[in-house]
Amino acid sequence: MTLQQLEEKLRVYGFFRCHRSYIVNVQRIREVIIWSRNSYSLILDDDKKSKVPLSKNKYEEMKSVMGL
Repeated sequence: MTLQQLEEKLRVYGFFRCHRSYIVNVQRIREVIIWSRNSYSLILDDDKKSKVPLSKNKYEEMKSVMGL
């Protein structure tokens, strides 16, 4: 299964493709870090406080998905 196919199946369960290599559970996003004008990361709500890159092209889409 490709990542695109997985993204389509998981979208209805609250998952979001934040980068070309990452799909995250929106309910597990703790915060969005803005490093510079074009650089973003997501901090997840887990034991390790995992950091996942957020594509600059996906930033606006993520805001609408999260209702911001």
